[in-house]
Amino acid sequence: MYYFAFVHKDEDRRYCAQLPDFPGCSVVAERLADVSDALQSAVLQQVVDRDSPLPKPTSAGGLPRVEAELDGYWMLVDLAPVVSRFRLGVAR
Repeated sequence: MYYFAFVHKDEDRRYCAQLPDFPGCSVVAERLADVSDALQSAVLQQVVDRDSPLPKPTSAGGLPRVEAELDGYWMLVDLAPVVSRFRLGVAR
């Protein structure tokens, strides 16, 4: 299952990513290739710590506008490893 993440580079040229479907869930990675794994780990931790249900993914048309980060972009992140452990809308 894919979720959108907003990615941009910080002043140290590291990749910063946030998931709008998981408020407060953000990561920093040295390489773009590491962003997906870092987001999977952060989402898993958030769901377990908060006993939160997994939200359904936001569609592309429902993504918030991000004007402050003009150099950023949206990317799809596969959260299947997390989703397979939890049902959508139901915390375990």
